Amino acid sequence: RTFPVRERLVVVCEPALVSMSYGAVDTPDVHVAGVHRSTSHVSAEDLRASPPRAAGGRKIGVALLVACGAAVLLAAFAGGSVAAGRRQHGAVSLDARVADDGGGMPAAVAASASSSPAASELVLAVSNQYTANWSSPINDGYPWKYIVEPHSTTTLSVVGGAAGSEFSWQVDGHTIHGDGATAVHKFGNRWYAKSYHVVVTELRDGRPTRRFGTDVMCKYVRREIRSLTDDDRRAYFDAHQVMYTLSEDEGQEKYGPLFRSKDYFNRKHAGMPGCSAYHKGAQFIPTHMALTLEFEQSLQSVNPAVTVPYWDWTIDDAGLGGEWRTSLVFDQDWFGSADPANDDSVVDTGRWAYTPIMTKAWAYSQKTNPYGYLTDAWNMIKKPYLSRSSQIFGVTNTQPLPTCGDHYMCLSLDNWMDFTDCLENYAHENVHQLLGGVTHSEHTLERLVGRQPQYRKLYLWLASRADRTIMALHSKKVMECPEYCAIDTPFSDCKCSCPSLEEDLDADTLAYLKDDLGVFTFLSYRQYTAPYSELISAENATITGLGDVDITSIKEMLKLYCNPGMIGDQYTSFATNDPAFWPIHPTLERLWHLKRLVGNESFDETWEDVEGCPGHNEHDLQPFANLVGEKSKRHYSNKMLYDLFDPRNPELPYLYEHFK
Repeated sequence: RTFPVRERLVVVCEPALVSMSYGAVDTPDVHVAGVHRSTSHVSAEDLRASPPRAAGGRKIGVALLVACGAAVLLAAFAGGSVAAGRRQHGAVSLDARVADDGGGMPAAVAASASSSPAASELVLAVSNQYTANWSSPINDGYPWKYIVEPHSTTTLSVVGGAAGSEFSWQVDGHTIHGDGATAVHKFGNRWYAKSYHVVVTELRDGRPTRRFGTDVMCKYVRREIRSLTDDDRRAYFDAHQVMYTLSEDEGQEKYGPLFRSKDYFNRKHAGMPGCSAYHKGAQFIPTHMALTLEFEQSLQSVNPAVTVPYWDWTIDDAGLGGEWRTSLVFDQDWFGSADPANDDSVVDTGRWAYTPIMTKAWAYSQKTNPYGYLTDAWNMIKKPYLSRSSQIFGVTNTQPLPTCGDHYMCLSLDNWMDFTDCLENYAHENVHQLLGGVTHSEHTLERLVGRQPQYRKLYLWLASRADRTIMALHSKKVMECPEYCAIDTPFSDCKCSCPSLEEDLDADTLAYLKDDLGVFTFLSYRQYTAPYSELISAENATITGLGDVDITSIKEMLKLYCNPGMIGDQYTSFATNDPAFWPIHPTLERLWHLKRLVGNESFDETWEDVEGCPGHNEHDLQPFANLVGEKSKRHYSNKMLYDLFDPRNPELPYLYEHFK
């Protein structure tokens, strides 16, 4: 039988021939050791709790071949030093680390320990309320044997002591209180990851007999929002509300310089007018992880025990289907209604009722609507509050959430450019559109669907990705919006339009829309255009057969884009104003962690540079600095962020609970 335990594999079988072969590949620290008891007494807990070894052996590769009767198991391990071991009672344990890397005992004491009654190798076990509930430690491929969480009550236990022994405990040289073979401790680092050295000494008659020392890695653990305890989830939302209530000056005076207000994030995510430095390119994942980490550190300035959860919407897709808006995630005490029942679609009940949008924001941001609200120029909302809607251009948006299959498809891609493009454009994008919605549109999809009902799904799909086209039309000044409207100006008198497209669309105009503005380029999702691949040409990135999807239909679609109406926060570049924005992108990073931890030598990490939009290329700088305590004002490049957010980076302050 095999037990996948952290970064090792434990193989338990009948007495068998064990052979080893070594290859010249980089592999993690691997220790081969015997189990000091019959296999019938080896529990999963014993195997999970095997001791770690200090890093730093020579890098070689190891393959273990174990023959159990007629079965043959070949296990490949990636990275490190190999210590010779022994086989006993038919059990072989492969451990990533061994004891003792500090405080060695005198030879006479070690000899005494080996003759102690019922003594075996000392082993450390680490647990907290989450690992106890899941009956498993945090693992799934991260390169640290022992992982603890800051500001969380952690139980440290030693297994393998002799009968009647007592134990003393130290963390980084400081004695901590223990109750026999168990000690309870809270690790106190905030914002940044930290490695602690734990030493446990076995005593008999008050004299030390054996000592075991190992490093434990302390990182925040991001969990699916539903798997948080009620207390931890409430603490997250409470800290989140503080950030969405206080101004930046008020927050920094009370909580320190890492506090940021929601409007800081709204302005930063929206960026400057023109093309986005954070979207529509390979920089999407690294920059959104940087933004989320900044947000998380602001939360932790309010409450150092909290971290950003992720929302795995594939659970809701599988369990609720089209009724996903009734998910517990949108409970009144969580994120609030996904489809408020009022004419303005304002979230008016629950914890986030009437979350404000900044008004009179002209001096704060270069991007405002004509009423001076901190939102896109084409978003003609009249009430400055958080809004969400299931409607889009006059019809109900029945598009499904991205599925587990969609995420799996992205994971199957073999190069960075396709992988990041898939995560942005296929595995998550319509989550924002489904939550934001578009209401009070002058033109509706019903006119299109009424003319060509066979293309209903296609038109709904195009409307759900209208933000790309709208941004292109506006940045190229094809769309014209008023610069200023008095707050009492009627909605009908304060709207955008595309005067140059009011004439009949000829071939030259269509070519201009496609080639110069990129209006239809979003239809080309590299090799994954299903379920509309029969209608879309990946070669020329436009709709095939304009005789089917005719000129009149395209013109009607452009009317939707040129005067969209009122748009919910999630469907704008100021999506961060919606508290439900923040658990979305960690879901994507979790996939990125899995992709990098699993490893694939054939995966092409080449970053393809593009022309015309600052911020998209590998060595372009982004407005992030000092994310892991470097005490430097130097901004990161995209490549530096790519490296910083490597899940194997010991300085990255967090990891994910699992990849189930």
